Amino acid sequence: MERDAAAAHACAEGALQPTLRLYGWQPWAVSLGVHQRPTDIDADAARRLGFDIVSRPTGGRAILHADELTYAVVVPANGRSMGEVYRWVNSAFLAALSSFGVHADLESSQPDFRAEYRDPRSAVCFTSAARCEVKVYGRKLIGSAQRRFRGRNGNEVVLQHGSLLLGPGHEQIVDVLAGLSPEAKTGAREMLKLKSITLGEILGRTVSMAAAADVVRAACSRSWGAQFEAVTTSDNVFAEATT
Repeated sequence: MERDAAAAHACAEGALQPTLRLYGWQPWAVSLGVHQRPTDIDADAARRLGFDIVSRPTGGRAILHADELTYAVVVPANGRSMGEVYRWVNSAFLAALSSFGVHADLESSQPDFRAEYRDPRSAVCFTSAARCEVKVYGRKLIGSAQRRFRGRNGNEVVLQHGSLLLGPGHEQIVDVLAGLSPEAKTGAREMLKLKSITLGEILGRTVSMAAAADVVRAACSRSWGAQFEAVTTSDNVFAEATT
């Protein structure tokens, strides 16, 4: 995720075109929102399970990046609000899901996160959906977050990144939440199952990360009128930049 932030800084300085990155995780990793307390996660438990712990450049709550397609979009703000950028980016994901035969909606309401954060189970991202996040059957399928970066020339760009859940691996985050009793962890696991959904569950079959990436890439190209070219940076990071 440092590469997502690096792409945003480079774009703000005019050194990189607007960028789409699609990737997965090996090993699986817990990411914490930029303002989240590291003590929300039991680092020893994560280590025993083989999970890395990383920090995201954006806000939000903890995510276990497991059976998912992670995306990052870096685009000029062009005076657009946070909601406008969310809707613009997520229109492509709605189109991608439609290609799978899935009808999805954008969340229309905004929860009171200050109230939710009083519940220790709220340390998990997929237990609630913010406005404009992607839901199916009322359950969160894609979690996203944003941050704005400003270059020395005054150019402002938006980094939006997030997770399209392909399988149930994300539910294992409950096993590394700190300070919860066994009963509370059971409740958190039930809440996560109730509030989130995966593409595999919707379709009744496994969707590989590569297959999902192909569909998302094609939908982004159609929705945004963009052509993509592969970009390999000096440290062999794969990115995709619009031309």
